[in-house]
Amino acid sequence: MTKRTILIVDDDPEFRCLLQEIVGSGGYSTLEAKDGNEGLSLARKAKPDMILLDIEMPGMNGYEVCKAVRADPAIGRTPVLLVTVHSKLPELVKGLKAGANDHLTKPFDPEEVLLRIHGVFKAAGTAGKDNAP
Repeated sequence: MTKRTILIVDDDPEFRCLLQEIVGSGGYSTLEAKDGNEGLSLARKAKPDMILLDIEMPGMNGYEVCKAVRADPAIGRTPVLLVTVHSKLPELVKGLKAGANDHLTKPFDPEEVLLRIHGVFKAAGTAGKDNAP
């Protein structure tokens, strides 16, 4: 079976590295982008199975990237998991309105990251095919 690929988009290199380690420990392949523009470009090129997307980034923020993903027929159905320091309801609702499937609040527990990833795949009807916990 082929490993699923998850694109990690975050302007903080430490968080990108941490998420790469966590996601990799779950048996997923990873791609990384340092900002929203690079992330959107890489998503269009590589067509990952999921995008972990930071909200606060210079240039194109996570909400804008999520909306652009949803508007693109080639990648519009790609699950998006927003990663944010915001835990207040208005920001979470804004992410869902932008088209996100779910969110993670920083700081996070590695087990929570993998469970949310699996939950998003399950909700999309693709759980159990690969990388199931």
